[in-house]
Amino acid sequence: MPEDRLLIVPGHGGPDRGACANDIEEAAYVLQTARLLRSALIRGGYPRLWVTLGREVDDEPFGLYKRARIARREDVDMVLSLHLDAAVYDRDRSGMMAYNYPGNNRMFEVGRQVIRAAPEGLRSMDNVSRETNPYQWPRAHKLLGTYHCDALLVEMGFVTNPVDAKLLLDMGVRDALVAALVVGVCHWRRLRSANRQGSNGQHQGADHKDSLH
Repeated sequence: MPEDRLLIVPGHGGPDRGACANDIEEAAYVLQTARLLRSALIRGGYPRLWVTLGREVDDEPFGLYKRARIARREDVDMVLSLHLDAAVYDRDRSGMMAYNYPGNNRMFEVGRQVIRAAPEGLRSMDNVSRETNPYQWPRAHKLLGTYHCDALLVEMGFVTNPVDAKLLLDMGVRDALVAALVVGVCHWRRLRSANRQGSNGQHQGADHKDSLH
């Protein structure tokens, strides 16, 4: 059975601190969460799962195309991009969101599983898995479009919402966020394995990295 190779990408980094509000700095927060997720996956002892981080330190500049180069260099099968959201003019907006590139049904389902497993306070009827488009979510669409493989962008909550911010700073909620992401990774592996078995080992459809975009 081939290895599943996962790249966890903490967004921003270096001088780009991302969304900052309510005592949360996105670049630092998502790096800490990525480290916790990697540790959880390693401790889980999942067979044939290779995991690495896109950046290891907080002061490392991490541009859009550098992430894509790392994904290709490491020949990964999935990129999980971690972010925090902000809505300066609508501080009531809250909760997790997951985005996949259009046409990748597998990652749409993975995003749904992540949202369903999310901590209750960060999950609502409005928080769903969505396909990106260049008009409504241009930054997410551009980011996901740079990757040659399965990719999911998860916005873990709104730093501009005081309730979300309080939850995000709670270590119990942080652990639950990591657990939801683990659920997503495991679901991705199950779907990918089923695709391989269904195609008798041949790379077809969404399982062929270079045919995704």
